[in-house]
Amino acid sequence: GCQCRPLDAAAGTAQGGTHMTERQREIVLGYAECSMNAVETGRKLYLSYVTVGYHLNQIKKSTGIDPRSFYGLCKLVQMAKEAARQA
Repeated sequence: GCQCRPLDAAAGTAQGGTHMTERQREIVLGYAECSMNAVETGRKLYLSYVTVGYHLNQIKKSTGIDPRSFYGLCKLVQMAKEAARQA
């Protein structure tokens, strides 16, 4: 998993919240497991790498956090794991 230091919870929330859908959480976790490689993530999740890129853009729009940056991805992984624990 992503062993990153916790980030400021307010980081990247300028666009109004940090909610991710179940599908977005799956994309984030897959992207992290595949070392931020969209092609490998697509293979793992049976998606085109273009579709993975689309979802990464949507995640950035909805959360204000860029999953293509290492620290952004770590924050999103942390959020996805917390959401899974609360579900």
